[in-house]
Amino acid sequence: MNLRLSFIIASILIPTTAIIVGLTNKEIRCFARLDAEEVCQSNFIEADLIVQSDKLQPIEGANVQFILKGVEARKTDSNGYVRIRIPSRKDVEVVLSKEGFQTIHQVINLAVDSQRTRIYQLNAVSSQSSPSSPNPSNSPSVTDSSLPSPSDIDSVPSSSFSASCTLVKGYAAQQTSEDISVGLRPIKPASTFLITKDAPRSVACRITQNSGVLKSTFAIPDNSTLLKVAIKFYLNGQFVKSLDLARGEVKAINLDTSKSDSYAVSYEVIASNNADYIYVID
Repeated sequence: MNLRLSFIIASILIPTTAIIVGLTNKEIRCFARLDAEEVCQSNFIEADLIVQSDKLQPIEGANVQFILKGVEARKTDSNGYVRIRIPSRKDVEVVLSKEGFQTIHQVINLAVDSQRTRIYQLNAVSSQSSPSSPNPSNSPSVTDSSLPSPSDIDSVPSSSFSASCTLVKGYAAQQTSEDISVGLRPIKPASTFLITKDAPRSVACRITQNSGVLKSTFAIPDNSTLLKVAIKFYLNGQFVKSLDLARGEVKAINLDTSKSDSYAVSYEVIASNNADYIYVID
């Protein structure tokens, strides 16, 4: 009789214990919609990615697919940027693809700095000629002498001042002629470059023609995700000035270079929602 009673009690307690354990497990409660949405959202993180070409140019429309149930693929914007909300995991696999580029598979360790913006590069698929397809001889190659080099863009040339610059770290500048809005005014920049909190930028320049004054103007557009950037200037390797540039601002600087044969400029994000571009006006 005692054995039979013990069996009945065990039959009741074991399922009851399983239910109690299940109801205290946060993932199970969220799956069963027993907890409020704001409680369940803490099981997710925002993954920020930037996809670039092997020439460090942003790739728009790149497909970003996390190998996770219930997470839809997203495409990058014109800055190569995408933010995707994914369940929190230690490791997660992501597939990056774009027509004309090689597809890559990456495993991201979210346990290490889950808030970091991750930057990936896709190599262009080589377009070798085949007997059935004509050689596009009229297409410019990437070594075309008409294309500006990063040093050409960073040198801040003028009729009386010029320099030859080397990119020390960060992303290469690119020429642009599209208007941007700064302080609700249209401005036409000369060049732009990407900067992130994890990837500061700096250039070192040898002055080749010295008028005695280095002039340059910088801007962050009204719609930028950059909130504030610190720009520091060095002459002959010595720090001389710092400039804080905020979103929606245009700021110019004039440096006395009469006793200098080189200068350097560093850019560091102070506050930002994610990666974006700084513009050089002249």
